[in-house]
Amino acid sequence: MFKPFDHPILALPREIQQRPSEFDPQGRRPGETGPPRQVDSHRDNPTLPLTHQTLGSTLRKLGCSRALLGRTSFSRSIFPLSMTTQQEVPAALTYIDLFAGCGGLSLGLSQAGWEGIMAVERSEMAFRTLNHNLIEGNPSHFPLWPEWFPKRPCSIQKLTQCYRSELTSLRGRVLLIAGGPPCQGFSDAGKRRKNDHRNQLYRYYLDVVSLVQPPMVLIENVKGITRKFGGAHRRGPGRPRMAYSQRIKAGLELLGYRFDSTEMLASDFGVPQTRSRFVAVGIADNRFIGGPPGSPLGLLASIRKQMLMENGLPLDHPVSCRDAISDLEWDQDALVDSPDTKGYKSGRYAEAVTSYQRLMRGIVPVGAIADSHRYVKHRPDIIARFRRILSECPRGINIPDTFREQNGINKGCIVPLDPEKPAVTLTTIPDDMIHYSQPRVLTVRESARIQSFPDWFEFKSKYTTGGTSRKKQCPRYTQIGNAVPPLMGEALGRALSLWAASSIIRQETPPAEVCKSNQHVA
Repeated sequence: MFKPFDHPILALPREIQQRPSEFDPQGRRPGETGPPRQVDSHRDNPTLPLTHQTLGSTLRKLGCSRALLGRTSFSRSIFPLSMTTQQEVPAALTYIDLFAGCGGLSLGLSQAGWEGIMAVERSEMAFRTLNHNLIEGNPSHFPLWPEWFPKRPCSIQKLTQCYRSELTSLRGRVLLIAGGPPCQGFSDAGKRRKNDHRNQLYRYYLDVVSLVQPPMVLIENVKGITRKFGGAHRRGPGRPRMAYSQRIKAGLELLGYRFDSTEMLASDFGVPQTRSRFVAVGIADNRFIGGPPGSPLGLLASIRKQMLMENGLPLDHPVSCRDAISDLEWDQDALVDSPDTKGYKSGRYAEAVTSYQRLMRGIVPVGAIADSHRYVKHRPDIIARFRRILSECPRGINIPDTFREQNGINKGCIVPLDPEKPAVTLTTIPDDMIHYSQPRVLTVRESARIQSFPDWFEFKSKYTTGGTSRKKQCPRYTQIGNAVPPLMGEALGRALSLWAASSIIRQETPPAEVCKSNQHVA
């Protein structure tokens, strides 16, 4: 008999594999008697069949209601008017976010009508931001958070070691598991190290999928995950090196999921940034009745126009840097003492002059102090260098090597932004970019705008860090640079919900079908 975690693509520490289940099929622990727990409402049991009307009511009660309020055209596209009130539609749009970070993907899914069950993030700093805005926010974006899972930082290793039976009890209640394993070991913006231990965390992601068995899976990462690491070394007979995207694909297929992936450009969906990412979905076809052929990713192009129109964003050109942050520019007459850092200055909002600024601002008035809009205190020589860069170097690309040599610059990446184009990919290092018209780096709030975080979203913990602390800490700039842009997450959420809404999800939860193969994948 083939066992999934005997396969090298899914292998986990032995103590995890051997831990027995603590629940019987009715959700009771050994020794407990009496009937299974009864539920009285769809909020207690999201697997109950829903009608067109009741699901629409559920979506209106979601924590994302402030973002979706009035988006009737989106509701019509998800739930066609031809549906009768007696026709079953998919279970509630519930998800678990793994490697949640500060909450960019969760926020985007919420803006698309999804309701969070739980989120897993190990960094104390990132979790503070996630908890403040989405978990304990008003309204909460995670109203179904299970009592057995503490609302505090937790690694995915601890999750799979300590809560295996509890995760199994979520079967049938979770429509989607989403998340992106850490990308630092794959990223060309970093050192791209094949021996980075974080490269192996996808195995724990697959372990959670095997325990919860959701009908749909979503993974986001850098494009470097699709490339093999160099070298012709083979790890044994018949076991050539594989790109990690192929390992994830093989693992999901072993668990019974149909895999599809694409490259997604954030600027296509209103993000003022040319951020290109690998996106993959897994679909458990045996959990759906009917439904469209193909993949939810094939719907991204069709939902793009409607999403941009509903958000009031341009259809014929991307949002530029100036469009995104011109209302946050330095104004000597509007400076105030920073509310959260002694000795620093913060800026006030100017008039919102573009549709993107109005979307991000909401009802924030002119003159208000923007959250995390603390200006960096540069040395005079750094300001002089930035002025030379702005006056002599081309915009939107890394400074030329000749300029670097002439000015004694050793830093690998410095990009002066082009005001008329989207920003290049935002990183976790603030001085990788220079403001398009002012000799300074972007503030945390400006960086958040480039990532499409709305201005009500507040960032917590220290602003930045350096040296060896970069490996251990996740300050505000790092939280933003690591995040999935919320508008990108919203596009994915819309595509997934549109695809699922055209199918009926089987209410029973069959065991995952595992391929019976002896082929080894490394």
